[in-house]
Amino acid sequence: MDPHGPVVANPDGNPGTIRVGQAFDIEAHFSGNCCCCEYRQEIKGYALVRQRGSGVWSDIGMVIGRGAQLDRNNFQEDGKPWFFYGHRRGQRNIPEDSYLPGRLAGCEYKGNDFPSVYGLTLGDSVDLHLTFRGRIIDVCTGTIKWEKTWRIHCYGFVDIDMSFPYLTSTYKFTAF
Repeated sequence: MDPHGPVVANPDGNPGTIRVGQAFDIEAHFSGNCCCCEYRQEIKGYALVRQRGSGVWSDIGMVIGRGAQLDRNNFQEDGKPWFFYGHRRGQRNIPEDSYLPGRLAGCEYKGNDFPSVYGLTLGDSVDLHLTFRGRIIDVCTGTIKWEKTWRIHCYGFVDIDMSFPYLTSTYKFTAF
């Protein structure tokens, strides 16, 4: 795991399309009967937003693997609407979830994730607190071979960074 600090992403450059989150990379190497080893990623936590000018924090109901809702207290398998991280069968290699040199028998797993809150604008506050659990599972025997837990926490607000000579600006995330 390689957690980076909170970042602001705004690919459209428009208010209402700002994203705040924290990216990380996953890499695992297997030996022996590699087709039996699979990575699994689980998540729990909360994602709260307070819009500029409001004193109320709202739970945004973050969607995780295959449409499930994020649970504050219980780990659930993580992924996107179309996949769960690390499953070999029924999925194909994509940049954020790959086995190398091939999906079914590759001995190296590489993945990445950017859990984030989307739809923000200047002055909106974020409290994104997520706990992840990564596991290597021997699916042939059902045993857990390795496990690690890590957290990300983005707590602050969407701000603007203006640089001299003040002709351009970019969004930034300012911690509370």
